[in-house]
Amino acid sequence: MTNDLSGLIDRLSLKPSLSELEDILRKLVADGFTSQPTSIQLKAAASLISHVLPDLYFSLDGSCKHLISEIFTSIVGIGNLASRIQMLTLGKDPQVAVLLEVLMDVLQVGSVEKLVLQARGNRVELKEIEKMFFKGKLLGILNEASPIAEQTTSHNLATFLDIKQYSRWLSTEILTMSESCPVSSITPFVTSLLSLHATASLEFLGLFCSSNNMPYLLQLYTQLTPIAKRSFISRNLVAYISRIPVSGSDSQVISFAYLLSQFNVRMDMAHLMRANVTLSDDRVIIALGLLLSQDTRVLGDTFEHLLAIWSDASFVKASPLTTQQDYSKLILVFVYYLPQSEIQRFLKSPVFLEGISTRLGSFSNNVKSLGMVLADKMCEKAGESSIFSTTKEQELELFGEIRFIETAAFERQGTVLWESLEVSKPVPTNHQTVIPPQSGSLAAKGSNRLKLERMVIDSDDESSDDDDPTVTAAVKPAKPVYVHDLLSYLTTAKTHPQAYDRVSMALTIAPTLIRQKARFGQEVMQYYEALTKCFVGMSDEYGTDDFEKKKLNGLVAMVVALPTAVPQLLVRLLMAGDYSLQQRLAILSSISLGARELRGYQDGTVTESYVKQLFPTKLLPEQLHKQFVVFNKETDSEDHQSLLFGVDAIANEIQDGLLQAAKQELENHLVPAGKVLRISRNLVRQKEAQKTPPVANNYTKIAGKAFFFPLVAAWNKLGGGINIGHYSPVLSGHYVKTLALLLHAAYPSSPDLADMIGEMLHLITGLRKTMRTEDLPVLEAMLTAVLIVIDCCDGQWLAQTYQAEVTELQSWIEATWEGITEPKVNSMAAGVVIKLNGVMEQYQEALIRGFM
Repeated sequence: MTNDLSGLIDRLSLKPSLSELEDILRKLVADGFTSQPTSIQLKAAASLISHVLPDLYFSLDGSCKHLISEIFTSIVGIGNLASRIQMLTLGKDPQVAVLLEVLMDVLQVGSVEKLVLQARGNRVELKEIEKMFFKGKLLGILNEASPIAEQTTSHNLATFLDIKQYSRWLSTEILTMSESCPVSSITPFVTSLLSLHATASLEFLGLFCSSNNMPYLLQLYTQLTPIAKRSFISRNLVAYISRIPVSGSDSQVISFAYLLSQFNVRMDMAHLMRANVTLSDDRVIIALGLLLSQDTRVLGDTFEHLLAIWSDASFVKASPLTTQQDYSKLILVFVYYLPQSEIQRFLKSPVFLEGISTRLGSFSNNVKSLGMVLADKMCEKAGESSIFSTTKEQELELFGEIRFIETAAFERQGTVLWESLEVSKPVPTNHQTVIPPQSGSLAAKGSNRLKLERMVIDSDDESSDDDDPTVTAAVKPAKPVYVHDLLSYLTTAKTHPQAYDRVSMALTIAPTLIRQKARFGQEVMQYYEALTKCFVGMSDEYGTDDFEKKKLNGLVAMVVALPTAVPQLLVRLLMAGDYSLQQRLAILSSISLGARELRGYQDGTVTESYVKQLFPTKLLPEQLHKQFVVFNKETDSEDHQSLLFGVDAIANEIQDGLLQAAKQELENHLVPAGKVLRISRNLVRQKEAQKTPPVANNYTKIAGKAFFFPLVAAWNKLGGGINIGHYSPVLSGHYVKTLALLLHAAYPSSPDLADMIGEMLHLITGLRKTMRTEDLPVLEAMLTAVLIVIDCCDGQWLAQTYQAEVTELQSWIEATWEGITEPKVNSMAAGVVIKLNGVMEQYQEALIRGFM
């Protein structure tokens, strides 16, 4: 039989006619080709790929193509196609289009199920299937090949080019195998898919977290190893729950608790708490508290474990403030569900008392407040008088408003309400955002007004063609005057006849209109979430001039208009949204540029985007107004910052200023003894700075809470950065540089400045352990951050408070700066070494004076 098949395959290399080819293919398929030895399958695949497909495939009829698909429907056949496509892609060979067409014909619904059934439990083949589909090999190959063949293939490649659609397809394939394949064979596929990408995890759970599919998900879960179970709960399931939109009802949070209970999370609650302590979603924390309230012993053990971590002196000193705040909130929630007798016991425990004492001795006022507020809340729940008499305002400032749910409501509901667990659809990027309706007559007026279009005709133009009946006058859309109109223009469908004009006009006028409306009424507040998501998700579909710059300026305007709400929304989008590198850079840039504007800095990138004027209805008619007001038309027109939205240019300016001081310090140190300097350049710089006129500062009071700490918390929750593959250093560098600019703008009057410095140092020292010296964007950002930290505080205080961090950074930079090949970064590193040496010398001199 094998010899017969081998003979048939040899005939393929002789370039048979179409009728002969069909005859050969039918004989191969009739003999159960996919069950033949691997050597035969390899030989057939190689012969078809080399001698038949390039010349004949597009001319074959449907029956022949179907036969070829059957031959290639094996892990050997698909693997050969994928490997040859990958090889041809490197040389940009047009034959990629033919093989891609064959592969798309093979990969139909249920194709993965066929491969698993063919494997018959063979571990080697199952591993190959896992690697090809569920670990992303096929996804990577097709993404590289698509630019060459996308225009010639008859298939829609979107499923295999977009991670969301690809994950949905694989999740559906897993579901189709529920009745035909053993669970033990499918479990490795689930583990790999969940690890492929955050989006893959969300798509998988979005399909399986339903009343119909949950039993099968639980079967898969039981087959996971203990470590995989931990990972599934803490990294996947909890992240999925956090993405479910807030409904405002207690039944949703209770449903979270019952959903978690199906996976028996109480058995390993301590690990779950440690893994998810940085959760920003109070609903999940409350759900865990409700779940644990059903078992007082487990609740008490978990609380004791968390309290021991929270009270540890090294944790208080070395952990970021955001992490300490998250632990404190978690403990506060558990206190609500603990029996009063248990709280009284913990109040007297040495561990708790030691933790409070350690926090009271901290340099940070926020760390002290965490201990004081938590102690008072525990006293309140224990029925005892408070110790520190903290206020409700202090509690809200540290923890926000926490809405607790009574255990009685949990017991009454008794099950999961699946309709409350539906994940909202992401904001579309093709201008189809749904706009919430306005209320009352204003909505009706607005909708009628949007139908009016203003004719723009120059009546004084002698060459006007108005009298020519063959020429149609250009009609331009009316300028939007409400935020609702602005959002409508930005989300105009591509089919609209004035789509380009409406979008272009909206992008141009947005920075001015948003700033005007922010000072009057609640319209910006009403639409801020939809408008912010629209700006972030927009793509340039019309070739608009300076599109990215205009979109960024719209985001900056939103940050300036609502500085306590928009930055935190942007951080959530940065973490959860499936956005491109460019969009994520824009999110970070808008946060830093908006903060600088609130601080009073005039960055040309931003100031040129809007007109500084009062609200139009508060002005006299235009001609009369001009008689009383002289406009200042001076602008920073020459400051066109394009690299990374202007943020790099701002950072470079700050670097130059700080390094110039370090350079002068080195020159002063090298001046021969006895030479008299007439005046120090540092003094000149300080005097020049004093001449700067005072500006409005709406940033420093909210710098930590609204801007800096949410970004740091997101960084910590993501494990020290956002991994997007090859471009991760660019994004991580921009992230760190954004934090550095926020810190720079907070100096000198932010009440959270000391804690911001500490968080910055913790982040840099943590990043140092994982980064590579060749990641120049990250290295430059870290050096910039160190320069700004040194500039924002007294050197003696810095060395005394963060001696370990400063010493670690000093040793690291001294050991690596000479090996940095890029001249600018090398020069920066040398300057930072000088600065750090100066800080440590200050500290050592202070110590010597103290002993004398």
